Amino acid sequence: MQLDYVALGDSFSSGEGEDDDNNYLPYTNTATEKCHLSKRSYPFELAKKLGLAIDSYQSVACSGATSNDIVVAN
Repeated sequence: MQLDYVALGDSFSSGEGEDDDNNYLPYTNTATEKCHLSKRSYPFELAKKLGLAIDSYQSVACSGATSNDIVVAN
């Protein structure tokens, strides 16, 4: 699959503070996973504004993420 747009980021990009838990993507708001990636967050809104097809973009933003999460393999 080719992606035209991939978003990285921390809580500002992931949509932390979403007022409706139903808008968090599956498995991003559980007892052990707190990335809180909202489908109403900036990366998804931007992709819609740009008219990108749903399968051509992805956000891997995560609340609490740091640059170390990107450069260090866990």
